[in-house]
Amino acid sequence: TLSRLRARLVRRETLEEVARSVDMGRHVQLGSGETRSGGHQRGSILANALEAVIGAVFLDGGMTPARELIRRLGGGGLLGGGGQWFGA
Repeated sequence: TLSRLRARLVRRETLEEVARSVDMGRHVQLGSGETRSGGHQRGSILANALEAVIGAVFLDGGMTPARELIRRLGGGGLLGGGGQWFGA
């Protein structure tokens, strides 16, 4: 299925690393409970937030702007397999 393909292509660890490098947690809005429990530094939240931003750029502008964002954030390392599927 598409979900399995995505799971093989997208690397959560790399998304988390890149999200930390751009201080993504500072820009994520969370509920009060999640904020109190340190959600701004939780790896899964950071990775999901970055993936959502890339997805939003893709939906808004298409493949070219999304690819450019990925290149600016660190290139094809965001995707497994060296980024060949995405063309990064």
